Amino acid sequence: MFNAQSLISAALIAATTVTTVWGKAQAVLYFTDNCISSHSSTIGMSTGVCHSTFFSIVNPGGASAAGYASSVQFYTDGAVEDYLYYSDTDCNDVIQESLGPSVCVLLANGVKSFKKKALIRLLGYGQNERKNVSAANLRALVRASKQLTALWMQTTSPYSPDLMVCASAAVRAGAAAVDAVAGVTAPAPSCTAAHPLRSIKAHQKLIHESGIADDYIWDPLCGFQVLIEADWGAEGYCYYACVERQREVWSNRREKT
Repeated sequence: MFNAQSLISAALIAATTVTTVWGKAQAVLYFTDNCISSHSSTIGMSTGVCHSTFFSIVNPGGASAAGYASSVQFYTDGAVEDYLYYSDTDCNDVIQESLGPSVCVLLANGVKSFKKKALIRLLGYGQNERKNVSAANLRALVRASKQLTALWMQTTSPYSPDLMVCASAAVRAGAAAVDAVAGVTAPAPSCTAAHPLRSIKAHQKLIHESGIADDYIWDPLCGFQVLIEADWGAEGYCYYACVERQREVWSNRREKT
């Protein structure tokens, strides 16, 4: 079911934001609190990607300086963007949020990382603010909402049979052939992907029982990033094969989206 707030929130392809939705926003970090003087190099802000506020510079005289930024300047070609700021370096604990176009943002004490949210929103969610949304953009929001919801549900609900075959199977098959010649019986593969039922249960646990499927229905780009970073290894998938394949699958889906 779609409501007005959800439709306004789902402005991923609205005309006013199309230049920055695909990661074209930029940011520059400053040691001062007013976005002047010593600063970092330009940071390309890909949607949902975590960036540290720590940077270092070498002054013309040769002296160096390093530390966490006190302010950040965004360049978004005037499009309204939503940014989150975190107290850790991995974008886990939100302590600040800013919403706006190209602006200088004073960072709260303790901010160590930040990222651009996947949901590009218009200012305000109430009925009074809807008068600022053109009919063309509102139609774009409705289409975006429907398309993104359908895409997210299609990519998170089914579980591909291809992922029920261990990516290391070919390697083990070769080893098994060698063992057979030597008269050795190899143990059964323990990787979750080699057991269809365990694979389905792991998929259900990490994507649905965790709440990811519901939490990111309006925010699929960040949702895909969460799935890329999910601890597939903890669910019994073999490292450097099936874990990497899972990450590659979700990375490809995120890129395609």
